[in-house]
Amino acid sequence: MEFCASIQAIKYILNYIYKGSAIATLRLQETTNADEVQQHLQGRYIGPCEAVWRLLEYHVYEEFPPVYHLPVHLPSKQPVFFTEGLIRAELQIQLDQAHSKLMAWFAYNTAQADGRQYLYYEFPTHYVFHNKHKRWQKRKRGMAIGHMYYYNPLQGERFYLRLLLTICHGSTSYVNLRTIHGIEYSTN
Repeated sequence: MEFCASIQAIKYILNYIYKGSAIATLRLQETTNADEVQQHLQGRYIGPCEAVWRLLEYHVYEEFPPVYHLPVHLPSKQPVFFTEGLIRAELQIQLDQAHSKLMAWFAYNTAQADGRQYLYYEFPTHYVFHNKHKRWQKRKRGMAIGHMYYYNPLQGERFYLRLLLTICHGSTSYVNLRTIHGIEYSTN
């Protein structure tokens, strides 16, 4: 009895069915600035099945349930995106309105008590984040998974902030995260 259960078996079958001329192109050049995108496109192989699948515009992959990537940042260190050519007043308005998912989580827990039993990474399962308004709202249908980015212990405060977010339910601020039994601890 023979059992074939590897990707090589599928590749063999497809190569046998769609047998054509095998072509390999090799170009050597010395560059100091390697273009990774160009290297990927040059080194990529698309077989006939994948080519037809892409030509017919079928989905190549699907992510279900959706995954919310949750940022972890220190106070006043959230990313801010703005367009070029803004005057100082417009830039200040954008800076004041820049709320990350973490800051919106703090704001929601401050204003509402219904989500305080959830940890930061559990929040997307029950709530949805609206990018336009930069706030969380109760989820009406479906579900999602929250995923906090990994931070190395060498990153210090950010790493420890992430640890606190995995054990502190319904925090309302950075200060609330480091307050235990009414005693506020410093970050040093």
